[in-house]
Parts: sequence; structure tokens; C-alpha cells
Amino acid sequence: MCTACAWVAASTGSARAAAPPCEPAVVIAPERLVFEDSYEAQATQSLTATHPAQLFISLPANDPVSLTEPAIQLTTPTGLQARLSNQGDATRLWAYFTPTTPGPLTFSASWSQLTKIEGPTCTATTSVTVAVQAPTPSRVAHTPAFSVDHRSKHHGSTNEFVLTWYVLSDRLHGDMTPVKMTARAAIGSRRPAPASPATTLTFDPLKGAVRASTPLVHLEARDLEDTPLRYEFQAGVFAYPRGGHGRARRTVEVTFSQGARILTKYRFTTACEAVFGGLECSPRPKRR
Repeated sequence: MCTACAWVAASTGSARAAAPPCEPAVVIAPERLVFEDSYEAQATQSLTATHPAQLFISLPANDPVSLTEPAIQLTTPTGLQARLSNQGDATRLWAYFTPTTPGPLTFSASWSQLTKIEGPTCTATTSVTVAVQAPTPSRVAHTPAFSVDHRSKHHGSTNEFVLTWYVLSDRLHGDMTPVKMTARAAIGSRRPAPASPATTLTFDPLKGAVRASTPLVHLEARDLEDTPLRYEFQAGVFAYPRGGHGRARRTVEVTFSQGARILTKYRFTTACEAVFGGLECSPRPKRR
């Protein structure tokens, strides 16, 4: 901030009336006025709905016709939530936001500045619009992978079967809306009743791995960050036969949804028996 800025703030006080609009010839031109996608980390003319983004405004700090307090003010589009920060620098402003729907977004910025060295003040304004495109829909790889695993505090070196799905989504333009996984399991070959208790997990790509468990079902989800945004979802179903003898038959139904969209539904029945202290199940999901 320059000495002229301090002079204006001290002489006018907090009760001063709003300054009149600046004449075009004296408006401070922003050094930078750009949108950035959080993943691409570079200036862009187009954003993707559901992807975090930011607007960065920077005004010259050494201009003789300088900013006064308060510094940059921002008006965001109706209904859009944004977090604002100047990081202690009155000549800069960051607006962090996540567009939820496609279409244009227009932001308006204003600031009080001097019309010349040592005043008087005027109010400058500028606006900028960015296009928001619809995200690419996510999809679930059709057939889950099958494995067996050990659930702690239970008998058997392996005692549950695990179904693993991959939800595929483009890292730059895919839908970042949270994905909900709902699982119902039943002892036996019958389909779980719709009113039976469900184990539910909601995975938000912006928040990281999550887990959910009930006595029969264990769910997990995570982002495989070293791939082109492939999310891994797992459903583990406890299926160790009582006393390690005979066969334990299980049926599980799993539904994936994202917002109002049903991505896929899957039902699987198998029978498991203890073999050398572990678990052997048949049939297994048919690979497509």
C-alpha cells in the first residue's frame, strides 16, 4: 500500500459516502484477471461443473493512482458459494468456488481508488465471465473383481469375499459429484428384502477415502490417484461357515448412484466353505 492510500483512509474515515464512479481514463487496469481450474492449475477460458476453480484478481501495487481501503470487493453470481481471500494483500483477491451447473458465470469486481495522486477517490468496476461446461458422466466397469480377505476378530485366515468395482471418470472433465454406494446382504440365496438394513457409503472425490461397516458388510472407497481418475469401491461380505464346517451361502445387492443418476445395480450369490483355515467360494462373478 502507498502513502497516498493511507492518507485517503485517514482523511475520509469509515463514515464517508460511496465514491462516485471513476472516469474510464483513470481506472486502474488489473494486472491479472483470470480463472483457473484447480486440477489444471493454469488460466482457462472454460470450467467444468462440479470441479473446484478459482478467480484471481491482481491490481498494480506501485501505481501512483492507488487503491484505498477497503480493497477489492467482489459480487458473485446468484446462488454460487465462494470463499474470498486476499492473503493480507489489498491489491489481490482470490475467489474459490465450485460451479454446480453448466452455463456462463459473471463476476463483478469493484474497488475505491484515487483519481490522481492524493485524491479525490472514485469507484472502479470491472466484470469477467467464464463458460462452464457440463461434466462427462461417470461410469462403472461392468463386472467386479473377486477376492477373499480376512476380517479381524473373526475365525479363518480369510473369512470374507470382496467385490471390487472401478468407477471411471475423466480427471479433467469428469463428474466430481459424490458417488453413493448402497449394499444389502442376506444369509442364503434369496434376494435381500428392500426394507432390510442397508450399509451405505458416500465417496466425495474432494475429501478422500471412506469406510462403512456392519456385522455382515464392509464397504470402502478411495481415489486411485496414479490413474486417470479411477475410483475404487469394495464390498466385503463376511461368509465364513459357522464352526468352519459346511457352506455359508450369501447374496449381496449393490447400487451405485451419483446425484440423481443410477450408475449401476449388481446382485451376486455365492457359497463359501472353509479350506485349510481359509475361504473358497463358488461361483465367482463372470468376467465380461
